[in-house]
Amino acid sequence: MPANADEEVTELLNPVRKKRLFVALSMAVAPPEDLLPFVAEHLAYMNHLESAGKLFASGPFVQEGVLIGDGLTILQANTIEDAGALMQAEPLILRGLRQFGSAAMGTPRNAV
Repeated sequence: MPANADEEVTELLNPVRKKRLFVALSMAVAPPEDLLPFVAEHLAYMNHLESAGKLFASGPFVQEGVLIGDGLTILQANTIEDAGALMQAEPLILRGLRQFGSAAMGTPRNAV
């Protein structure tokens, strides 16, 4: 049991600090009907990343009447370049139907 609140917070953050997480925001640059034929391939790729332990979370932004469009992906990778390479290989991005931006996320090791 930690002696004080700082120690407790540090202890609780330790598992998170071991992960290198990167967030990627995917934006559709084509209409939904152009993306639709490739949704199954996109989902298979995301399932592959999850099975490989590289996908932390992913999903679409819900819009009324839009089946597929923009989304958010959180990847577990060693570097932002590795995360970018995973996103570049995503089928919708590979075909130029989506673009993405990414950034590192997490808790600084020297916090608390």
